[in-house]
Amino acid sequence: MAIKKRLIGIILIFFIAMLLSSNAAFSICPKPDYAPNELRSHIRTIIFNFLSDQASSPHSLDEIRDLLEFYRDERGNTLVSDCDVMGTRTDMPISDILAKSIAFVRECNDGFDNDKDGRIDLSDAGCTDLSDEDETNCGDSVCEEALESCSTCSFDCCGFVPSPPLLLIKNAGIDVASFDQDGFLVIKGALQQNVIPVQTSDDEFVIKDNSGNAIAVINLVTGNMAIKGSLFQNQGLLAPASSSDFVVKDASGNVLDYIDSSGNLYLRKSIVHGTPSLTVTQTIQLLQGQNLIGLTVNKGSRYLAENFLNDLNENFIAYNAESGTPPANPVTQIAKLNPSNNKYVTHTLGSPENNFPIALGAGYFITSTRPGTSTINGETASLSSIRVSTGYSLISFPQQPSGVTTADDLLQSMQSQGVDVREIDQLIGGLWKPHIIISRSLNNFQIRAGEGYLVENKGGRKTYTFIS
Repeated sequence: MAIKKRLIGIILIFFIAMLLSSNAAFSICPKPDYAPNELRSHIRTIIFNFLSDQASSPHSLDEIRDLLEFYRDERGNTLVSDCDVMGTRTDMPISDILAKSIAFVRECNDGFDNDKDGRIDLSDAGCTDLSDEDETNCGDSVCEEALESCSTCSFDCCGFVPSPPLLLIKNAGIDVASFDQDGFLVIKGALQQNVIPVQTSDDEFVIKDNSGNAIAVINLVTGNMAIKGSLFQNQGLLAPASSSDFVVKDASGNVLDYIDSSGNLYLRKSIVHGTPSLTVTQTIQLLQGQNLIGLTVNKGSRYLAENFLNDLNENFIAYNAESGTPPANPVTQIAKLNPSNNKYVTHTLGSPENNFPIALGAGYFITSTRPGTSTINGETASLSSIRVSTGYSLISFPQQPSGVTTADDLLQSMQSQGVDVREIDQLIGGLWKPHIIISRSLNNFQIRAGEGYLVENKGGRKTYTFIS
């Protein structure tokens, strides 16, 4: 035992020497202006305190090892790329390990008016507590120009909340214009009125009258739009003449926008300029009881468990009307798996406890008291890889993994990247359906984007790239 302790001490002292001699720089982690020397000093102090009195240290030996490994991986970089990277031994974010000994400075406890709205820290409605990292308050009808923009808070900065497009116009995969479900027109460029629209050699979306003359042109390269007539916004209910050349209707047949034969553009709402922040819709099927799902849309970094439950309830449609009117909030709980201790963390609707962030690539247990469907609106997800922790994890895929159709395809793909997952389980009607790598045909279920799965990783924490 004495030899083992002496060996551990020698190893730690060796790494401390690296910390003392290095001039590596680190990213902003514990506070916005965190200097490289401050981080090196903090890690050095944590290790020295651990060596001098392990019993009173808030850190375990595995946490110390994870800090050292984190330093080793990042010391050659100009800046630290991710303080929330998971430790390989503890499966804890490095930021959580540091936070045991370091008081992190966040926007809501730094004494500054970060979003320039005249309110500081907890006096700002954008702060929920002292650990809140974002002082902005999207939805307060004030565009906090220091940190909010059209793309990050469309309601405050653009005067509208994006909804799924009825007509989405793209060029080489880039959104150029959208006629959305609320009657807004979002265009990337500028609008010219009362001109003769001129067609160019660029790719264009052209609307013509009955005589074949262009009355509206959207340039797919510049995003600019030209109309022969005038723009009429916030028109409410629209009743276009039968001679109108271009009409946008919703699923119920209501007219949202139209261009008449004179080239006048009528909008139920208004036009928004700039890069479109267009949304897509995820449809989620919920059985009564527990469901294992993930997101296929990007909801941003401040989307929490309570937000997820509220969205599911707001858009919930019961399967069987004969079973009676569903309660006002049939979706009651959400749970995630903590890989560091294999315990579930549960958030109940309306409770302030365990209101954890919702992340792309993770799987979540959703409890519903009724079967039905719901929808979630968000931006197109662009995640291409997930981290698979040692032991059990709940995972999901925002997009269909490349070359993967079945559970066995997924296990083989993971193994080819060095991710030692040998079992994947699907939850159907409250029952687990396991697929094991040694029995390739048994329970070889379909892998689908938006479904959640339980996997067991026999090896170390690895990143699995599912979009090639």
